Amino acid sequence: MANAALEWATPANIREVNKRAVINLVRRKKTISQAELSRRSSLSKAAISAIVKDLQEQGLIMGVGQGKSAMGRKPTLLALNPDGGYIIGVDFDLDRIEMGIIDIVNNIKFRREIPIDPSKSVDSIFSDVFSSLNGLIQDSEIPRSKLLGIGVCLPGVVNDSDGVATEIRTYHWNNVPVRDIVETHMNIPTSVDTSAMARCLAEQYFGNGQGVQNFIYAKVSGGVGVTFMLDGRVVRNHINAPDGLAHQEVTEEASVVGCSCGKKGCLQSVASGQAILGEARHYIEQQGKTLIRGLVNNDGGVLKIGHIFIAAEQKDAFALDLIERVSRALGRGLASIADLLGMDKVIMSGIVIEQSRGLLVGKIEEYSRLFVAHEGPDELQVVETDMHENIGLLSTAAVVHKNMFGKVVN
Repeated sequence: MANAALEWATPANIREVNKRAVINLVRRKKTISQAELSRRSSLSKAAISAIVKDLQEQGLIMGVGQGKSAMGRKPTLLALNPDGGYIIGVDFDLDRIEMGIIDIVNNIKFRREIPIDPSKSVDSIFSDVFSSLNGLIQDSEIPRSKLLGIGVCLPGVVNDSDGVATEIRTYHWNNVPVRDIVETHMNIPTSVDTSAMARCLAEQYFGNGQGVQNFIYAKVSGGVGVTFMLDGRVVRNHINAPDGLAHQEVTEEASVVGCSCGKKGCLQSVASGQAILGEARHYIEQQGKTLIRGLVNNDGGVLKIGHIFIAAEQKDAFALDLIERVSRALGRGLASIADLLGMDKVIMSGIVIEQSRGLLVGKIEEYSRLFVAHEGPDELQVVETDMHENIGLLSTAAVVHKNMFGKVVN
């Protein structure tokens, strides 16, 4: 082991690690001088000067003016060059795949969406993805040499070390080598992760989690993904595994859709997008009185998450009751996790939250405060992501940032 460690720690590798640290500091601080880079990184001024020169020659960082100085020459401020490199993002969700090109300062430059049909084969789905991606790259006119990496996020269990989608229940995938498939076809380094993990990371890098060492993150989409940031690190907890946080029992009532974990009223089976659609579909089939039926008929006959919340705004009794049950389940589940971890902040996103028209997060917070048992300095706070419709693509960028530049610096 000692020999292996010494072999790994070559000057070239150390220099690459230091480069990543410098890029990460510049990214986090927006603008920074070489002197401050030296202080914050504990690298010598000579080492910083050499690294900065390399990064400027690569086009990744640039000078953006002068900083303040009490005496002597004013320092040159450095920042990431928006045109220095781009990330391709592919975000799989309940009924759509969103693709985009994001610059290295997180501006989404190009984006497009395609529908996803879970009944299609893996090959057919990726054929659609590659066709759309190649069109996106061509339309952008960005040279392929500036495409730094591809980030892929999936709503299920993913092994981020080898990029294999172990289990994606929404699409009925098992052990799909997503990273190999994408890299083979696109010939661009690819990083793959679970949507909830990636979004938690995006909150830390770009959103409501900046500067926050401990928080819970919940994505409510086709499924429910729950993870958390502990001491500034995302904790992997087998998010959608049968014993994962999303499969705790939150009610004794069996849901209409059930869950493969075998538990009668787990969070996934009660509050996921699939569960919500399943409850609404069952009620409509039973000839229940609801405005949702008319909304579906006027929208091509396809039931969508948004229909439930539009009906609730119009005081539809079934929709209001369903939202109440979902809010209670999520509030109870998140309170249990907050008690377990002793945390006071929850950040939420996902298609269900995005399309809830402001009807969910406040109720979830009310129920979570009702159920939480631990006493902290502050009341449990439940907030929606401030990245809104950009959270999916920015989470794909966060996965690439993590693998290219290392951990965030707060």
